[in-house]
Amino acid sequence: YIRELHQVTVASVERRDYDREVSLTGTLRSKSKARLRSLASGPIDKVYVDVGDRVDAGDALAQIRSVDAALAVDIAKTAFDVAKAEWIGLKAWRRDEDMAILRARVLEAEARYKERQLQSERSQRLFESATASESSRDADEASAQAAKAALEIARQQLAIAETGPSLANSNLVEAGMAQAEAHLAQASQALADTTLRAPFGGVITGKFRKTGDYARTGDELLELTDVSVLEAEFQVPERF
Repeated sequence: YIRELHQVTVASVERRDYDREVSLTGTLRSKSKARLRSLASGPIDKVYVDVGDRVDAGDALAQIRSVDAALAVDIAKTAFDVAKAEWIGLKAWRRDEDMAILRARVLEAEARYKERQLQSERSQRLFESATASESSRDADEASAQAAKAALEIARQQLAIAETGPSLANSNLVEAGMAQAEAHLAQASQALADTTLRAPFGGVITGKFRKTGDYARTGDELLELTDVSVLEAEFQVPERF
């Protein structure tokens, strides 16, 4: 058997531009598209956009009625302010100026009691010598007893201030303030949720609710498409 030899030409591999054009039909798709849902329930007071409108990230797109949510924020803020004031007062319990005031009150009460006690003893002696009436003696004695009671109260207040609040009481007040702050944050977020905002810039490509409709949490209101970057999707024949 004799094989016929064929002459071949060998060429070196080199890089060349392939300028052949191929026409294909496909679809442009956005990399970012979102169905925007309501985060709150209530009547829709306003839809600010229509299909085709361009929006930026953070723009307000629709507004759910917010009267109740705003009232809840006011109530929560008042409760937080009260709790914070109580906490601040507790922390400032032993401020030097407060202690000085309490000590001054004790000294004043001691001086008043000493004066009333001396007057009561003098009235007693005058009564015993029949130079003062019984009612005058009793009045001075009652005045001395009242001054003594006021002195005891002043001393108790000073003792409490010097000792300070208990750890349990401090922890309770601090926990109450933290809880009030959490309620305020929750109410503030609920108020913010009544405004539907664009999560990214793009074009409104769908509108499913209008002003006056009632929206429930989770209802689709709008569709937003980012057209700044598009992807082309098409089929290429195998021969290419």
